[in-house]
Amino acid sequence: MHVGDPFLPPLSLADRRKPCLVLDLDETLVHSSFKPVPNPDFVIPVEIDGVVTDVYVLKRPWVDYFLEQCAARYEIVVFTASLSKYADPLLDFLDPRKTIKHRLFRESCYLHQVRTDLSHPLIFPPRAIARTRPFPRDGYYLGLFTHTNYDRR
Repeated sequence: MHVGDPFLPPLSLADRRKPCLVLDLDETLVHSSFKPVPNPDFVIPVEIDGVVTDVYVLKRPWVDYFLEQCAARYEIVVFTASLSKYADPLLDFLDPRKTIKHRLFRESCYLHQVRTDLSHPLIFPPRAIARTRPFPRDGYYLGLFTHTNYDRR
């Protein structure tokens, strides 16, 4: 368990009145595969045990619009149980406008330690639900995205 400082800095003045929206990266915003998929949105080369492996990434339909709209209303934080060497380049491609304010990776997935000031509600998608025990009323299920272009969520 993390016992040091919170993983996120204090709220900026621009985000002070915005609630914090915490989004899971994999299967919420994107679907990634080590196997080639038709028409990937990105191919991310990742070094695993000294071998570079391509990761094929599909963006959830409408994710660009979703992030743009959410950025106007929320301080967006993305977390993933993946390592930063995969997630950082993926997020650079996914979010060229920098609407995502903070990135949390495997080593920082203790959500109850995200920030000392929790006066703003946190909203957690699917994988985070299990980690929301301190905030049971602030978890909302968004549904998983696994690779279909017919996603309507």
